[in-house]
Amino acid sequence: MAYSRLSRGKRDAIEGDIIKALREAGCEVFQISGRRAPDLLAWRGRPYVMEVKSGKGKATNSQQGAPWPVVRSIPEALAVINASGEPSGIRYGLGGGS
Repeated sequence: MAYSRLSRGKRDAIEGDIIKALREAGCEVFQISGRRAPDLLAWRGRPYVMEVKSGKGKATNSQQGAPWPVVRSIPEALAVINASGEPSGIRYGLGGGS
């Protein structure tokens, strides 16, 4: 399991706790960001991307309408990786598909 940081942008306060929980759930976790990019890429056999917001944090203009989930808590982040169905990010071109 790994934790990598690919960005120096401002991070939400809950993000560290979410990363820790995802790692404990068996994910490799990468912090990413940039215009129109999610905050986290988690990998546990397949990719999961998510935007992290603390409390009532609002999406920036470039984040509004993004095709990945917004998580505000550890249970929400774990629900993303434990949900059945299509991996988060695959149909949006982040995992090799389109």
